[in-house]
Amino acid sequence: MDTEAYFKAKVALSQFLEEHPNLREKQEMIEESLRKAGKGTENRLTVIRSLMMASLIELNEALKKFK
Repeated sequence: MDTEAYFKAKVALSQFLEEHPNLREKQEMIEESLRKAGKGTENRLTVIRSLMMASLIELNEALKKFK
């Protein structure tokens, strides 16, 4: 892993969360889920897929309110 790129990404994430504090709880949930998944790529991708599907379902429910 490129340490400089990782550091820049962490700084960018921190700045983003400062600008959007309402997303901090969601980010903490993502980080916790990835921690529990371990270091295996397959497990982490499964977690990311599940989180994305949950977000899409949430978005779909929100959009239904506008119909």
